[in-house]
Amino acid sequence: MQESIEITWKSYLIREEGVTTFDHYIASHFQRANHHEEGIIFNPWTGGPYPTWGMPALKASKAAALQGNEKWRRFHLAIMKAFYTEGRNISCEQVLWEIAKDTGLAVEELKQKMEDPKWEHLVYEETREAQQVYGIHAIPAVVVEDRYLVEGAVPLARYQQVIEEVKSSSRFSD
Repeated sequence: MQESIEITWKSYLIREEGVTTFDHYIASHFQRANHHEEGIIFNPWTGGPYPTWGMPALKASKAAALQGNEKWRRFHLAIMKAFYTEGRNISCEQVLWEIAKDTGLAVEELKQKMEDPKWEHLVYEETREAQQVYGIHAIPAVVVEDRYLVEGAVPLARYQQVIEEVKSSSRFSD
């Protein structure tokens, strides 16, 4: 029996719109992420005002997916790098357009598609589902088989443990 894993990315607003500063609490999460997450560097915020709203980046990411999975993936990873590593304000649309251009997206198409109100509604719905159905209150969060929640920055071994638990379940047994 061949095993396969389907990955679906969903949006999660970690806070409502408003003024937030990069404080010791947020800094501690960046430090923890640096310890556990491979492939990205989490730098303390030094890029001016801390982003106050995740909706613009989440809507842009949803709209970017219309240009293809590979382009979306490059854009999504570049947004995370811009925020966590480079300290860029991803709540600013101008920053999003620069990232879109740098990752090969059709920027004018992205701007037009991003204006569709369905993206904002979808982000709110996915956030509601995350909180009410899965009990998610932090990022990153991974839900496997609708029953295993891996939340926050954790060692790679934790993900491997969950995958082994799923593989040993009856659904994946021969």
